Amino acid sequence: MTSMGLKPTPNMIRKAMQLDARMKIRHGTCVLGDPGTGRRSIVEAVAKANEKLSGGNVNRWFIDADDNTNNPDKSPLHEYGHRGMSLAEFFGEFNSEGTWVDGCLTAAFRQCNNEEHNLIVVKGQANAIFMEPMNTVLDDNKMLCLDNGDRLPMGTNTRLIYIFETCVVMSPASVSRLGFVLINPEDVDFK
Repeated sequence: MTSMGLKPTPNMIRKAMQLDARMKIRHGTCVLGDPGTGRRSIVEAVAKANEKLSGGNVNRWFIDADDNTNNPDKSPLHEYGHRGMSLAEFFGEFNSEGTWVDGCLTAAFRQCNNEEHNLIVVKGQANAIFMEPMNTVLDDNKMLCLDNGDRLPMGTNTRLIYIFETCVVMSPASVSRLGFVLINPEDVDFK
C-alpha cells in the first residue's frame, strides 16, 4: 500500500491479508463495504504484492457494472436492484446481423490465459440477475456459459473479485460460492 502513496493502518493491512487468503482458496471473492472504505485500494494493493512476490505480472480488468452509459433503461433502481450495465453489455448479445458481440466480462474472460495471473474486478451493486449466470463460474465447473453456446473455462491463475456495498439481494447459491472480506468504516484510516 505504501507503493501506492498510502500509509495504511494495521486494520487495512489485516483486510488486505484476509483478501489474499480468500483469493488463495476461492476463485471468487467479494469485498463488501461502503464507498470510500478503500475496497479498490485493498484489491490493488494485494495485486501489487502478488506481483512483487511472484516476480511476474498480474493482468487486471476492472468492470464498473454501475456504468449505465449505454443502457437504454437508465433508471437508477430496478425491481431487482441497481440498474447499471445491461446484461448484453456485461455478458454479450447477438447483434442485428446475428453475430455474437462479447460483453465486457466475456471479453475479459477471453483475454485471460493460464501462463500469467489474471484478476477480474467487478464493481457495482449486487444484483441477482447478474449473479445467477455467474454460479457456473464460481462453482467447481469454473465455466462461463453464454447465450451463444460458448463455454469459456476460467483459467487456473484467474481470480474474480466483486466489490459490493452489500449482498442482501444475492441468492444463497451465489453467497455460498464466494469468499467474503468485510471492510467496516472503522477499519479505514488512510493518511
